Amino acid sequence: MQETRAPIFNREYRMERPHASTIDVSISGAPLMDADGVVKRLIFSFEDVTNRREREREITQKNEQLEVLNRVVRHDIRNDMSVIMGWLETVEDEIESQEGREAFERVMTASQHVIELTKTTRDLVEVVTGDGTLTPEPIPLAPSLRNAIGVARESYPEAEIRVEGTIPDVDVMGTDLLGSVFQNLLNNGVQHNDAEEPTVTVSATTRDGRVRIAFADNGPGVPADMRESIFGKGEKGPASKGSGIGLYLVATIVDQIGGSVDITDNEPRGAVFAVELETA
Repeated sequence: MQETRAPIFNREYRMERPHASTIDVSISGAPLMDADGVVKRLIFSFEDVTNRREREREITQKNEQLEVLNRVVRHDIRNDMSVIMGWLETVEDEIESQEGREAFERVMTASQHVIELTKTTRDLVEVVTGDGTLTPEPIPLAPSLRNAIGVARESYPEAEIRVEGTIPDVDVMGTDLLGSVFQNLLNNGVQHNDAEEPTVTVSATTRDGRVRIAFADNGPGVPADMRESIFGKGEKGPASKGSGIGLYLVATIVDQIGGSVDITDNEPRGAVFAVELETA
C-alpha cells in the first residue's frame, strides 16, 4: 500500500454527547491503495472543530451587531449634521465681518467632512464585515469616475477639479465600491491641500490591459518614507487633520479587486495618487 488519494468524503456534524457538551466534528475519508491502484482500505479521520466554529459564530454575531450600530450611528449623525448645516445657511447672510465669514466657512467645511466620513465608514464596514473578499466584475470606468468628479466639484466649490485628456471608454474589473475609491482620492487631494487654490488633476490612460487613473494635487506632497505606511488603518500624513480611514479604504478595496495604488511626486509640488486596474 503506497498511496492515499485526496479525501473523497469531508463533512462536518454537530455531535450531541449523553454526558457532555455538544461538539462540532469534522469527518474526512480517503482511499488507501496498493501499487496497482487497487483500493485496499478506507481511512477516516475525526477532528474536533468546536473552538473554531465557536469563534466563527462569535465573529458573525459581532459583524451583525457592528452593521446595525453602523447604520444607526450614521443615520443619526447625518440627520444632526443636516440640521446644523441648515441653521448655518439661515444665518449666512447676516454675517458681516471677514472674521465671521472665515469662521462660517470653517464650520461648513467641517460639517461637510463629517457627512463624508459617514459615507466612508459605511463603505469600510461593508468591506470589513463582508465575507473577507470582493468579487470583481466588469464596471464601466467613465461613468463611475465622472460621477465622483461631479460630487467633488459640488462638495468643494473652492477647489478646481480638472480632467486632463479624455477618460477611456472601457470596462475595468471592479465592484460598486469603485466610486468610493475615486471619491476618497479626490477628497484627499482637496482636504489635505495647503495651496491657496487647491487643484486636483484627474487623468486616465490605458496600457497592456490595464488602466491607470491618476489624481495629481498641488498640496504639500507625501514624504517618501510614508508612501507605503500611509495606506494603513488610521495612518495620516504629517499635516493631516483627517481620520486616516479614507486611504485605508482605498488600499483595501483596490487590493481585493486585483489592482494596485501608488504615490509619486507631482511637479512642481504635490503628490500623485494613482490606481491601476485590469480592463475587463
